[in-house]
Amino acid sequence: RDPCIAFLGPDAVAIIDAGQVSFGNGYVCAVFDLLAPRLTTLRGDFMGRGSYGTNVLAGGTLEFEDEIGIVHSSVFAGPATATVNTSSPGVASVDISGIRDSSSSTVVEETWTLTLATGSRSLALAVHGHVVRSGVVAKAIRHTFLFHPRSLYALFDRGVVQMMGQERGRGYYFSRDGLARLYALGGGGSSAATPMAAAGNISIAVRRASPAGGLT
Repeated sequence: RDPCIAFLGPDAVAIIDAGQVSFGNGYVCAVFDLLAPRLTTLRGDFMGRGSYGTNVLAGGTLEFEDEIGIVHSSVFAGPATATVNTSSPGVASVDISGIRDSSSSTVVEETWTLTLATGSRSLALAVHGHVVRSGVVAKAIRHTFLFHPRSLYALFDRGVVQMMGQERGRGYYFSRDGLARLYALGGGGSSAATPMAAAGNISIAVRRASPAGGLT
């Protein structure tokens, strides 16, 4: 069953049910999987009528890459828990806690707060985390959001990076600079008949709402 059909708008609503958290307001529909913690769905309707388009996400997770390059993901680290922070006709906000990088040897644990306002065309994400186990060497602690659109445009504090039609596994770029805005466009094909660089009607934009920083 498509969870987005419950959100026709105009009010922002959050529903915690069947191991997931769903949000919607007619403009935006988002779904977070509590059992394999990750953001699984982000769909939109620019007109705000609840006729949501294609899911632009292939997943959004917490990841920890250890010193030998093994990547640990929140998807396999056990369930998270959700608590309604605010639920009113004006704002729907949920705290999702217990998001970890590993179930057996946790290094990082986070709480994600997802907020959707009535009439808004964007979902707000605030992340608060801490290091559980000290003395661990890591190559990276990161949030990975996989987009179906493959043409990426990243506006960093000191410059711009453009990546067109990147193949799976190569559509990424690391920088120590803050990322003020990122957007992705194009189709989501993966075969010769529907190449990843093909034009399409899928798009997503990500905007930083606060100064760049590490875990807080």
